[in-house]
Amino acid sequence: MPRPNVTMERKAQIIEAAVRVFSQQGFEAARMEDIATEAQLSIGGIYWYYHSKDEIVLSIVELVVTKDVHVLQELLAQPGSVQERLKHYLLADMETACQYLPLIYQIHGLAGRDETIRQKFCDYFASYRQSIMALIEQGMAQGELRPVNPELAATVLAGFYEGFSELVLFAPQEVNLERDLLGGLDLIFEGLVKADSNLIGFNEFLILD
Repeated sequence: MPRPNVTMERKAQIIEAAVRVFSQQGFEAARMEDIATEAQLSIGGIYWYYHSKDEIVLSIVELVVTKDVHVLQELLAQPGSVQERLKHYLLADMETACQYLPLIYQIHGLAGRDETIRQKFCDYFASYRQSIMALIEQGMAQGELRPVNPELAATVLAGFYEGFSELVLFAPQEVNLERDLLGGLDLIFEGLVKADSNLIGFNEFLILD
């Protein structure tokens, strides 16, 4: 009788263990043996699926990117207000990311010297921005948002979110996650919604050519 294929289960088990080990020890200090112990597998079992820490890191990046791209695609297909959909997504994403922010920034650091990881992030940002642009365009089409440059609006929203995540990581005592994240989004949407907004500089740059 053939043995069941447990490749997917084992890889998920290893990735989950690696995330915990990397978060606690950092990429440089962590060893494959540490991941094996955390996963409750033999070192041979780890190497059967992953030949190096770099392969594990790349799998983590691919997992995060793929999951987020799917979530954004689902967001585009949902009914209702663009503002509410985007707020719900960003708040839920930040609440999840808060558990792994040190690891996320370690991965960002690796991207500075690893071309494969850097390209993964470049591809992800392009897809991320396209999804946000599509949401902005939905909002304009249904009259919720005024005509703006959707590419620039998406970049502004992405920049705000990334900057906010740094505040959460480095100065968490200064940040109220829900109040400040949603409040910041309200300020941005005020410029997107009101043609006579007092945010003159922001409006001038956002208006479509």
